[in-house]
Amino acid sequence: MVSYGFPNTLPVTIDMMIAHAQAVRRGAPSCLIMVSMTYGSYATPEIGVVNALRLMKEGGADVVKMQGGKEKAPVIRAIADAGVPVMSHVGMCPHFVHQYGGFKLQARTAEDAMRVIEDGIAIEQAGAVGFEIEAVPAPVAKAVDDAVDIFTFAIGAGPASCGQLLLAFDLLGVFDQFKPKFTKRYAQISDVAVDALKRYADEVRSGKFPDAEQVNCPHEIVVIPSERLDRAAFGDRAVSQHEIAIRRLEREAEILLDQQQREAAAAQRAQRARGLGDELRRQAARGLVEQHQPRPAHQRAPDRHHLLLAAGKRAHHLPAPLGEPRKQRIDLGGIGIIPGIGAELQVVLDRKIGEEIARLRHLHHAMADDPVHRPTRGFYSFDFYFAAGNRHQPGDRVQAG
Repeated sequence: MVSYGFPNTLPVTIDMMIAHAQAVRRGAPSCLIMVSMTYGSYATPEIGVVNALRLMKEGGADVVKMQGGKEKAPVIRAIADAGVPVMSHVGMCPHFVHQYGGFKLQARTAEDAMRVIEDGIAIEQAGAVGFEIEAVPAPVAKAVDDAVDIFTFAIGAGPASCGQLLLAFDLLGVFDQFKPKFTKRYAQISDVAVDALKRYADEVRSGKFPDAEQVNCPHEIVVIPSERLDRAAFGDRAVSQHEIAIRRLEREAEILLDQQQREAAAAQRAQRARGLGDELRRQAARGLVEQHQPRPAHQRAPDRHHLLLAAGKRAHHLPAPLGEPRKQRIDLGGIGIIPGIGAELQVVLDRKIGEEIARLRHLHHAMADDPVHRPTRGFYSFDFYFAAGNRHQPGDRVQAG
């Protein structure tokens, strides 16, 4: 609590204690380190064992210390059975400060004193290796120490124990919010530190700090060419290697720039291709709209027989993705054509159309000689539509004879 400015020890977490233990272990690798378990980290035997093992494995502790007497005996026993050296705490336990109504002296009556002695005996019987006695009268602390055979250390409980405890921040005078009665301050470091910080701030504001003694280059700075600095610092061989490294970096930069330019050019080509595709789809959409207009009766083929001969099968509409125009599929002689696919099949289309026209002419002449099935001489409408650039458009009529 004194390090973080907390009003008590309750907000401290087990992770904070692990970090502190690791720092102490690095600073004192050959000392026995006892790490206090935090409030709530030993609420049940199961929780206590888990956190005690964490302090040993992650924090590097040699001993863990919890708080409580005979009511915490099951937790002490569980931790000890897990192979962890454990200590506890009697008298005024900071984790139970709200039960006391503050940091107050305990065991003021004979009944309370007997309870503290019983707590010490229960801790020993549960398997602990020692415990702390805090804020009880000196005769009570001596009676507790006499009742057990394990290690005891006291803070604010007189000299009758195996050892004494005092917080470093209290004895050095770093923590100045309040001074417990049992604390003796051997220095007042907080006053010295605050005075030093004030003088530093005043000198910075007045421009007194930094002065000539704190400047790295107090004399006049002479500008030296970088080439001379390289040769003076590295020698001829090092300079040569330095130049090679620079040329290598320049070459890598050129390669990277060239790659970026190629990628940009490819992106531009792809964008132009997308624009061309969009234009072809728009043209196909306009053509389909024109083709779907109803035709007058006199422009239609005379009957189904001649229509099939002229245009093969009727066009079938194929489903199109969302947002794209529907395209018409035309089947001519087993070849499926979708308008808008480009000019690659133009030659094939022209040949097929020429063959159909030649067949119609032959059929017309043959039927003209048949007095029963002689058709009316005229024009037949071909229900064809192809991509932009083809020869035949919707509504064109080709003379059949």
